[in-house]
Amino acid sequence: MAEFFVGSGGNDTNNGTTWALRWATIGKALSSGNGMADGDTCWIGPGTYREVKSVTIAPTAATYWKGDVSGHKTDGVGGMIRMTGFTTSDVSASSASTTLNLNGKNYINIQDICVDGGTAIAIDVSTGHDISFTRVHAISQNNSAWVIGTTANVASNITLNGCYGASVGAVYAPTLTKSNGADFDYNIVLNNCMAEALVNGICVNVLATGANAFKGGGVKIYGGVYLGHSNTVIAANDPNLSASVPTVLVYGAVIGHTSATGLVANTSGQITEDFNHILSATARTNVTAGTGSRTTRGSLYLGLDFGRGFMHGFTRPYFAPHPGSPQLFDNDRNDVTTDALGRPRSADALQTVGSHELFDAGYLDSTGDAGYSARIDGPGSFEQFVALNGNATTMTVKCRTDSYTGTNWPQVKIYKDNGDLVDTLSFTSSTNGAFESKTSASFTPTVPSGLDGVMYKIVYISRDGGASGATRFDTASFS
Repeated sequence: MAEFFVGSGGNDTNNGTTWALRWATIGKALSSGNGMADGDTCWIGPGTYREVKSVTIAPTAATYWKGDVSGHKTDGVGGMIRMTGFTTSDVSASSASTTLNLNGKNYINIQDICVDGGTAIAIDVSTGHDISFTRVHAISQNNSAWVIGTTANVASNITLNGCYGASVGAVYAPTLTKSNGADFDYNIVLNNCMAEALVNGICVNVLATGANAFKGGGVKIYGGVYLGHSNTVIAANDPNLSASVPTVLVYGAVIGHTSATGLVANTSGQITEDFNHILSATARTNVTAGTGSRTTRGSLYLGLDFGRGFMHGFTRPYFAPHPGSPQLFDNDRNDVTTDALGRPRSADALQTVGSHELFDAGYLDSTGDAGYSARIDGPGSFEQFVALNGNATTMTVKCRTDSYTGTNWPQVKIYKDNGDLVDTLSFTSSTNGAFESKTSASFTPTVPSGLDGVMYKIVYISRDGGASGATRFDTASFS
């Protein structure tokens, strides 16, 4: 599949096929007739793109537009990719048009960009299907951040992974079209996303449209943090939404509000929830309480963890708890398989809540293969960042377990700094009481011109099925 490029200093009369011949605008990359074909990838270089775009390219299979935050594919430096409706300057009036309108197009996959709608809608998914957004931020000062439409009886298959939205309207605003034949599952998934509703905004507001006899449903919220201001946090308050599909499924989320209601349905059955942490004055209206959800701990704990973040150097994502936080509690539901940063949850019953996981839990221990080791008690993980040059290399590390329970043995995962997984070292029962050594497959880091090396992330993971088994890592080396 071919690669195309967009970046500062480019020209839309170029063919976009190399960084030297890059386009200047995101709009060109999303236009018909630009040379991109199904399956191609367009890399968008760091910078501010003052433009609004109604998409005209029409893929018939998955095609990709990726913000190059690391700079590996574009300028070698990296940074934020911002598409903004403030087309003149940040202090001038913004455009009245939606900043990024998918215009009913399908198979579009966008990641790692920020979309600023100004006073208009930031992103309108329109009525397209088979669409994904990964780590995309969308904000609007006077409208919705994300608008999602549907076509009657056509599965939308729209997935938002680790996305963020903030607005004074509905942050995420799906509208479900009434269907023919039976209530219909549109399959709109918010996976480990975050929403901040400002003023009278609603984090997720599901509405209905159309005149058909049957109703739509299928908005699925897995993990994430949803913070309201002065209105309902998650709402399916329309009688024309399905109570059988259901309309909204919410698992493992943090739902916060100072005064109003966390979950509001028009009719019982429209919202199904479980294993959530609901920190609202009123937890639910017309919603049956999930047996694994908690409502007893106040919003003080969110502030407590936020403050701890500063005390610890703010090394964790927004509102992610530190070990020992009162936000953490048992959760044996496994619908949410990763945390907010895409890291796999430990395979045991000691899950945490929302997009949170007990990470960064390693500490120094005197029992090691060669002196001290890094130890994790129970399930958890910690990270290490290493600088590597462009030579072919392998990683070797040793691991030992004691009083370990379950059959999911420890792992070490090696990631590029853009998040791509390089290799997984999977240990076995041989670690029980003795250090087992594992070596990765050979890999060669790609070092941009002008740099001496790149950063790789190493994640050490204990998947202990209990609460106190010890996992020790030692003698990590590269050669």
